[in-house]
Amino acid sequence: MTRPGLSCRSPSFRLFVPALIALALIALAGPRPAAAASLVERLAGTWACQGQETGIDAPTEMTLHYRASGGWIIGEMVQENGEILLDVWRRGASGDFTDRRILSHDATMEMELRDVSGDHLNLEGEMRHVLGDSAPIREVLRFIDNDRFDAIWEMETEGHWAPILTRVCTRTG
Repeated sequence: MTRPGLSCRSPSFRLFVPALIALALIALAGPRPAAAASLVERLAGTWACQGQETGIDAPTEMTLHYRASGGWIIGEMVQENGEILLDVWRRGASGDFTDRRILSHDATMEMELRDVSGDHLNLEGEMRHVLGDSAPIREVLRFIDNDRFDAIWEMETEGHWAPILTRVCTRTG
């Protein structure tokens, strides 16, 4: 006995089945956590950081202050020598915070969020020095918990990535 309407051979059925499968997969996957909200929540506040630059014996210290401001995350990095860097994240086309720019007295770093894997954020971009030099850079941020993150900075030289800075940051406020 056949029912009028939807049959396996009808064009409507051929469109209905893939749509039903897609909806089922979306439902099984559950809601996707908002990367932008968690990044703001994770970064907002004050951080004390200990860093180690490649080739320099003495560790470096800096204080980071991050806050949300409209559709932006604004960060101020105060190094132990008093130098202040501006760290600005903005929302990309996806609506998530995917574009980052760091400004110092002698360089600009422009990076894009390439991948989020659990508690790891992978950023890649370019560092441009005021004298005209530039180099590809990348940073991996790894959130250990709500009160600590590690950062590994690398620069591409002669076709391979070399670490240039490792930083451990703990929340102080």
